[in-house]
This record gives sequence, C-alpha cells and structure tokens, in this order.
Amino acid sequence: MARKAIVLAALLGVASLVNAAPTLSARDEAPELHARPRLVAERQAVRPGEDVLVAIDFEIDEGWHTYWAGQNDTGFALHTKIACSANATCADLLWPAPHRYSPSEGILDHVYEHRMTVLLPVHIAEQARIGDSIELRVGMKWLVCETICLPESAELTMTLPVAEAASRPDPETSEMFEAARSRLPHPPTPADHVAVTLQGDALSIHVPGAGRLAFYPLEKARRPRDLIRDGEGEGDSLTIELRPGDEPVLGVVEAWDDEGDRSRLFQIDFPPTNGPSEPAGQP
Repeated sequence: MARKAIVLAALLGVASLVNAAPTLSARDEAPELHARPRLVAERQAVRPGEDVLVAIDFEIDEGWHTYWAGQNDTGFALHTKIACSANATCADLLWPAPHRYSPSEGILDHVYEHRMTVLLPVHIAEQARIGDSIELRVGMKWLVCETICLPESAELTMTLPVAEAASRPDPETSEMFEAARSRLPHPPTPADHVAVTLQGDALSIHVPGAGRLAFYPLEKARRPRDLIRDGEGEGDSLTIELRPGDEPVLGVVEAWDDEGDRSRLFQIDFPPTNGPSEPAGQP
C-alpha cells in the first residue's frame, strides 16, 4: 500500500505578521507556502459585551489539501496556540465539515481543498472600554499535502478597536463567513427525525428523506473497523461496524437530498451502550 511521504524537516514557511488592520495575510510574506493563512474579523470594530467571529482562512494551492480535526489515516489537523488580550475571551474553534478523500486503496482522510476556513468565536468583555483594542495572536502549525506532505507554520496578529457602535459585516468577506457557517454541523432537533442507535458494535444512522449519507468521526471518538467501506452510502441509512472500546460516538453526519445538490449536517454526540440508544434529537 503506497502512503504519502512525510517530509521530516524543520517547519517551513514561517510568517510573522503584526498589523493593526483586522484582516491580515501571509500571502506576500511567505509565497512558498502551499496553504496561505490570514486572520479575518467579521466586523472591523466591536463593542463591549459583543460576540464576534474571527476566521482563520487558508487559501490552498491547486492539487493540495489540509486536514480536518477528525480521524485521518495520513495527516494531522491545524494546531493552534491562541492568545487573547485580557478584555476578550476566545472560545473553541468551529470546524466546517470536510469531505472524504481516498488517494489510494486503504487510505481515507477528511480534508479541505482550495480553501479552509476555521471559525474562532471571540467574546468582548463587558468591562472593555471604548477606545481600547482587542489583541489576538494565533500561532499555528498545519500539514499540507499533494503527493508529498509538508509541515508549515505561521504566527498572525490582529488588533480590533472597541467602539461605541459595532460595525457592519464586511461585504468583501461576508460570503466567506456564510460559506463556512453553512458547513457547520448542528445537533439534530426532534423535527429532523434523525435516529442514531448502537446495538453491540453496530452503529446505525437513519435520516429520513436522504439520498446519500456520510459519517465523519472525530479524533476522540470510537473508531470504525472499515470507514472506507461503511462511512458513506446511498439511501437514508448507514450501518457502521465499530471497534471495541468505551469511547463516545462523536462525529458529523452529512445527509444529501435525492438529487445530491444540497446537504444537511448533523452533530452526533452520545456515549456507546450495549443496547439501542435513544434516537438523536429526540426528547
């Protein structure tokens, strides 16, 4: 089985950017990077007590890809070290759903191609004063792959002014934020009628009306025996054989309509049991 060669070298393409502008790009500083990051705030000014989204947005070279924060056979996801100033709080990253990528027999990864936009929620403290600035520093390392894989890294810094009135979303980047939001999974509601059961080691997923389903397990979830075979299929139901273990069942289910044009994304999160679980999204 041919696996991609991992280049064991010092981290390449370090970009160090410090600027007061809310949108920063590593594009000009490190043209050798195959995945070029920038920080983009949804609003260019914030007010006390407000929540704002900041995107860690990567432009990825044609033919290359980066990795989702889930189970992958050959690569690792973006690692970040985030520092917020005292007048703000940074929450956990929000990861848009990936797609399956199988470059050779027996290999399955969950990846992003062309663009990866990971969202960082930032809460502005009520005590933040008008005229203050919110400082945000993000150190990051990631793996980008074509026929070989290269480690890359960057450190980006952003400054956002605290104002009496928040600014409107930037129309030049609003499409990027909307595209990322549209790929965020949500817990199923009772109206979705999503049923997830676990009988022994067999995980069953049923989404009424779906024409095709895919399951993307998170890194800390119980591992499927054969995700290439079981993790995607036609119709409204999937059955996935899991390896023995006591890890929870965590992941994302993508359900396409009969035409395959649109999909819905559901977050699956429940502990395994020896018998059927309650259907996800049911009270």
